Amino acid sequence: MGSLALQIPKLRQGSYFPSLLEPRRQAERALLNVVQQAYITGASTRKVDELVQALGLDGIDKSAVSRTCRALDAEVDAFRNRALTAAYPYVWLDALYLKVRENHRIVSQACVVAIGVRETGEREVIGFCAGSRGKRTLLLEFLRRLVARGLHGVLLVTATATKA
Repeated sequence: MGSLALQIPKLRQGSYFPSLLEPRRQAERALLNVVQQAYITGASTRKVDELVQALGLDGIDKSAVSRTCRALDAEVDAFRNRALTAAYPYVWLDALYLKVRENHRIVSQACVVAIGVRETGEREVIGFCAGSRGKRTLLLEFLRRLVARGLHGVLLVTATATKA
């Protein structure tokens, strides 16, 4: 793998994509997944560039990393805002407190995860949120958003008691 400069002709209508490049799409997607995974785990753009170079490529600039990871933001938003159509008789809430950088300071933020159990017994992450507001305010807003997305049929909610 490495860089290869190709000139692809422009057509007035439609597009031209050489069939010899088709198998490379899977390798390109794998590279994008590596870049996105590094981004998720908190690697700096410099570290991502070093990782790409270690894979034998020329490297990647930080604007390319940002463009690549914008797709993640869209997927996360789609997941967080999807409609909840099934009934979830049982819901578990749990919070994990993480140190995050906010306005050039390190602060503690809660990451709340809701896991629903369907009537069939299948477990599913039905939502998550993060915030530094008061615990009750954050949970109340989170639960209201779940109900607005269609959460229904709840018989029991279990939440862990956590300290900030």
